[in-house]
Amino acid sequence: QSMHRLLFKDTKNLPEIPEVNFPNRIKEVPYPYEHDISVLSLHYITLYSRIHVASSRIDQNLIETFNKYSKSCCDTLVIDSQCILLDEFKYFIAPLVFLRDLTKIHFKNFAPYCVCNLIHFMVKTIPRVTIFILEGYNAIVPEQLRLDRLESNLPLSFIFKNCSLPGKTTQQLFLQFKQSNVELQRLSLIDFKMSTKRFRLLGEVIQSRPFRTMEIFELNELPSTKFHETHIIQLLTLLRHHCRFLSRLAISNWSKPITVYMENFQNFGFLNEIEIDGHTMTHIIPESLIISKRINRMNFSKCVFTFDSLKSLFLNLS
Repeated sequence: QSMHRLLFKDTKNLPEIPEVNFPNRIKEVPYPYEHDISVLSLHYITLYSRIHVASSRIDQNLIETFNKYSKSCCDTLVIDSQCILLDEFKYFIAPLVFLRDLTKIHFKNFAPYCVCNLIHFMVKTIPRVTIFILEGYNAIVPEQLRLDRLESNLPLSFIFKNCSLPGKTTQQLFLQFKQSNVELQRLSLIDFKMSTKRFRLLGEVIQSRPFRTMEIFELNELPSTKFHETHIIQLLTLLRHHCRFLSRLAISNWSKPITVYMENFQNFGFLNEIEIDGHTMTHIIPESLIISKRINRMNFSKCVFTFDSLKSLFLNLS
């Protein structure tokens, strides 16, 4: 009865739900969420209450998160570390199936030791959700992704922000991408700890089948200094050879700026957006270099130029 009143709270003269052939009158349990609750939250509570009658176990932070999403009606659901993921994933996933606009999930250090398992089941259950953002993680269990066991007609996108994962965890994560049965559309590593070994492993991964249709690749705000500019040159070469459909390429705002050569961005057939923020571009671009006409946006914010190198860039673009 209390759920009934909540769902139809704006209806005047709401009729009571009739009780037919019950041996005893049903005792109504006061409902704990009487104010401004969304249908999404109500769906989650109803599903969960089928097994756990004690609604006090339901996480109020998760209810508030669902309520915020319902008000915004956007394509992204943000779940932070204040929310609690209970053992039964299906009660968390099932209400999201009915959100037609939902395509992106942003996890902020939410359930670090089972978030990868949750992503696996979300890909299987909600095919239109293809973009996963993981922010602020110091630990995850990449083996739970089981990308080699998934099937999807839509490529997946993974964005890692402000993550400081142990070396072995990063190795397992890259290995999951390499063995994926689903193609990848985007890989963004933002403020992500890298090293010489990780660059080498990432280069191996880029050559694998799931990356052949990748459209967006980003290495931004890298905090580490334990690599050399030759690593990024080798990486750009591999991207050019193995990711033919790349349309956006960003290497911006590293803690250790490197020298970037425009020659490294030649021969990308579909590249139309380049971001090279905060690096050194003091070399003179040769007149013979031809920048693709497909490129319609180039960002050189905070880059270091000389007069001659900047002049050669303008001459090449003119």
